[in-house]
Amino acid sequence: MNNNERKAKIMSDYFDKNNVPYKCRTLDEVSIPGRGIQIQFLFSWCNGDVIMDALSALNWEEGKCVESMGFPWDEEDITRDYPEEMAKRIIQYYNEIQEGA
Repeated sequence: MNNNERKAKIMSDYFDKNNVPYKCRTLDEVSIPGRGIQIQFLFSWCNGDVIMDALSALNWEEGKCVESMGFPWDEEDITRDYPEEMAKRIIQYYNEIQEGA
């Protein structure tokens, strides 16, 4: 298991445990030797996504963080955080949406 897959597993375990709907896809066409693959989490209940990006200079295969985009905390940019912390943030946001529904 490479580092991007490890980060994705951490996040998917959190989402599964907390019943947060998501789709995880691997973008094999972005695979670069020595840089890993890009993995993306998509959420049907919001416009945000999270990537483990093989192309990012800041967030490549060996990086410890993931990147979110399109969530309220991103403020029209990206947010970098550890997979555990990002998953907790997304779970809290999902629960807030569900309470308001």
